[in-house]
Amino acid sequence: MGFGDWFKNILGLSEEEDDEPILEAAVPATVDPLPKKSSQASQLASVLKKLTVVVITPASFDEARKAVDSLKHGKPIMANFEDTDKEVARRFIDFVSGACYALDGVVEKIGKNVFLFATSNVAVASERLRNWEEGSRSGALDDID
Repeated sequence: MGFGDWFKNILGLSEEEDDEPILEAAVPATVDPLPKKSSQASQLASVLKKLTVVVITPASFDEARKAVDSLKHGKPIMANFEDTDKEVARRFIDFVSGACYALDGVVEKIGKNVFLFATSNVAVASERLRNWEEGSRSGALDDID
């Protein structure tokens, strides 16, 4: 090793080859996870599944429990109270409405003596529902015959 090589070695300019391989600084690789189904795709898939609406004409208050069980399984209830005693209809509506509320659902009066009880997995859009939410609440039970 000559004076020039020694001087380059001191200054760190030497071109000595090491037997060890030079490791480059590890750069963390960014890995993109597989894209999950978009919320729209999952919503579409759930809409495409068969939705069962349970239609009942309650004869007694005892049927309210069965209606709530159906709601707990995500099945909306359409109840026709035309042939139901007025007091039984009021109790039924109160009971099932409470269950709907607990399940984050909605109660919608469809027609005279016909109510829809739906859980949060069912979207219900109607003019009457918008009016209810805006504050012009009319007595839904007032005109039960």
